[in-house]
Amino acid sequence: MNNNNVAISAAPNEAAPRPHLQRFRTCDIDEHGRNLGGWQVRYDQLTPGGFAGELTEFRSDWLQLVRDRSNQALIKSGMAWKGAIVFALPLSANGPAFCAGHTLQEPSLIVAHGENLPELSTPLQLDALGVAIERGALAHALERQGSRFEITDLPKCYRLADPTVRTRRWAARWRRLLPSSPSMR
Repeated sequence: MNNNNVAISAAPNEAAPRPHLQRFRTCDIDEHGRNLGGWQVRYDQLTPGGFAGELTEFRSDWLQLVRDRSNQALIKSGMAWKGAIVFALPLSANGPAFCAGHTLQEPSLIVAHGENLPELSTPLQLDALGVAIERGALAHALERQGSRFEITDLPKCYRLADPTVRTRRWAARWRRLLPSSPSMR
């Protein structure tokens, strides 16, 4: 199954007015991809059986948070809105994931330019968090904290330290903030 959609807009602040918080549950992989506001994505299902997906999205002018859940193994490719820096973090998965052909060691964080997302191969029952931040807003926030902002060698995958403590606590907080529907548990 393929999904090669046209992006809704070039940047989130140019999109048609949409609610700040939305949730979509789908049984169609193409519809699932179309629900990701401002992105141009293609999902290919690798495993047999019916597809079940859930997207929960929060948007502001410069930030987009997405919780993406699916029950099937997929190949995901495409791009986010222009000017975005994307952070992707699996909250839970039933097996290994692959980024640009490389095995992701759990837990890992992928960082990429929105226009240059790497191809992902995801396992069954993936629950992932995506954060897209407008590059200028991120640079400004880091500047105010005294950090230099230079993201030149992307995409990158970072292995996160101490998965048993920090990552699990953070994932639990996210799950409480945007709980999934009972059918996706």
